[in-house]
Amino acid sequence: NSLGLEQLGVAPKDLAGLGAALENPPGLVLLSGPEGSGKSTTIYAMLRRMIQHDREIFTLEDPVKYPLMGTTQIEFNRKAGTTLAGSLRLLLKQDPDVVYLKDIRDAEAAALAVQTALTSRLFLSTIQSPDATGVITRLAEMGVERFPVASALSVSISQRLTRTICPSCREPYEPAEHILASLGLESMSGGRFFRGTGCPSCRNTGYKGQTALFEVLLNDNGIREMILKGASAAEIREAAERDGKLRGIRQDAVNKVLQGVISLEDAVTAVMV
Repeated sequence: NSLGLEQLGVAPKDLAGLGAALENPPGLVLLSGPEGSGKSTTIYAMLRRMIQHDREIFTLEDPVKYPLMGTTQIEFNRKAGTTLAGSLRLLLKQDPDVVYLKDIRDAEAAALAVQTALTSRLFLSTIQSPDATGVITRLAEMGVERFPVASALSVSISQRLTRTICPSCREPYEPAEHILASLGLESMSGGRFFRGTGCPSCRNTGYKGQTALFEVLLNDNGIREMILKGASAAEIREAAERDGKLRGIRQDAVNKVLQGVISLEDAVTAVMV
């Protein structure tokens, strides 16, 4: 778990925007994705990027997943009756610059996350949502008013995890037309796609390692106005994609397929999760 953000598969444009948000608190950074999609690895990469001698970073985890030098990690035991509000209040008395809560599960956690981000701190957490724009409406569903959400939210991210093609046995091939159609690539029939054939390096699987598919939404003035007006997740997504502010997971998957990083079949599976 020592990977940096640059090694996770984040596109250069998204990486630049995310890096700027992490270096310029306050703000709320929320990450969504299904179980086993690598969210913890991404969060720890963000924390590692922010570690500095003069920056106080505190985490509330249940349990602490990985030790991370340069941070203060606190095990938050819900089963023992420890309350989130009480633990967070004690933590905030230490005047941290960055706070990481493992996940936002309920209305109390959502309200505390937004309130903390509004007090000149950077707050990172994960939340259940189908995509990056859905994070916004998920907070509203949890009872957080739209004005504080628009003010506090800095970045929302959604990710999926998929296998990478083994570079030692990668070869071009022609996929079936119905698989091309799944990603809207019918026009590229006869194009150059890749797969792994299997070799000793990958134990004859054709795959070696993993990469993540990302969509990163930076909350700018235009997005804030839409949040305040009560726009739905679909409306925000449509506007963000139209204005070039959001490149969806599907497009990230297509790009990685065309780069020969992942197989077409795995891309289809990942975007359907």
